Amino acid sequence: MKAAFRAEAIGLGPAPREAVLSGALADRRQPWVAEITGLDERHGLARAFLPRRLDYREASRSGDRGISAWWTLESGRLYQARYRLTRTRWATRFLAVTEAGEIRDVGEEEALAWASAISAPTS
Repeated sequence: MKAAFRAEAIGLGPAPREAVLSGALADRRQPWVAEITGLDERHGLARAFLPRRLDYREASRSGDRGISAWWTLESGRLYQARYRLTRTRWATRFLAVTEAGEIRDVGEEEALAWASAISAPTS
């Protein structure tokens, strides 16, 4: 089952015309969602960052508010999301999709156990 996850891209700014046409945007403290793929010695968790879609339909003129960032999540996988709540506060969450297509929060301990289990060698 798939589910759509949305976060507001606070403070992203207006999209330059060239970036909109090419589909690329400058990397300025942007929100992200990554699939957890196991453990990583340097970062703790190994991640594969997901592409996002940006929706400017409700954006303010300055681009400070109203820009929606969207990701497609799938059940059977674990994700980490990081996005702004305000201009100075960020949220970091672990997410999973139920078989019914609902997004649920996962605790950090459960996320680490899951990453550990998929990183364990199979023999």
